[in-house]
Amino acid sequence: MVKENEFSESDTVRVKDGAFASFVGKVVKVDNVSGRLTVEGRFEAEPDSDLHSLNVSPSIVEKIARPQI
Repeated sequence: MVKENEFSESDTVRVKDGAFASFVGKVVKVDNVSGRLTVEGRFEAEPDSDLHSLNVSPSIVEKIARPQI
């Protein structure tokens, strides 16, 4: 059984805290050594913008059911 706070590449996630709280994307890298995720996506308010990459802590993202990008 996968725990809720475990992430895999291609999971669709939303940043839920901080300055990037409206950022939605897909996990492109899980770094278990540093405990960070690389997420590629867009801000919800700018759905047609270029893709951006964020390197974030798993504690500030949540999985979402449907792809947003």
